[in-house]
Amino acid sequence: MRHLFCIVFLTCCLTSLFIRSAYSDSSNSRRPDTDEIIKGLKLKPAAKQKSLDRGWVGSDRGVTAEAEQSPPETSSIDLEVNFEYNSVQLTTDAQLSLKRLGYALNSAELSSQRFKITGHTDAVGGEDYNLTLSERRALSVRDYLVQKNRVDAGRLEVEGKGYAELADPKNPTSAVNRRVQVTNLGT
Repeated sequence: MRHLFCIVFLTCCLTSLFIRSAYSDSSNSRRPDTDEIIKGLKLKPAAKQKSLDRGWVGSDRGVTAEAEQSPPETSSIDLEVNFEYNSVQLTTDAQLSLKRLGYALNSAELSSQRFKITGHTDAVGGEDYNLTLSERRALSVRDYLVQKNRVDAGRLEVEGKGYAELADPKNPTSAVNRRVQVTNLGT
């Protein structure tokens, strides 16, 4: 009987560790540290485009046409920013994520850039309600960054998408859809 108890106890402990490990691995992908946020939001340089050269045989004259370089690609990250149920009130966990984001936005690498904060919801509830809620939550994130991290409000745009762009369309009610996306808009 005692051995059975030990086996059941060890099985429960190992199962708990496995579940915790799996959960933390998946949630860490949306809870990056400050350096990961900086890396994720840095603009990627535009791809260099080759110039086209044309010339005539036996002639040192040629025509060169150069294509214009395209602007740098935008960079964005999804952050898990939790709110109280049916509210714009940030949880303690969310404040930690936003503190890291604030440090990143004020870093030397990103301090001259502008950003769009886009709120997303899951598909529970009506379309109009979720659109309004996502915008209010994005505003809450912006206000937190401005007030607590002293990020210049002029560098931050806000947008709500509701459930128009689900992260996991196959599971529209999944928590992964409730997120804040931060996009670097350049200077």
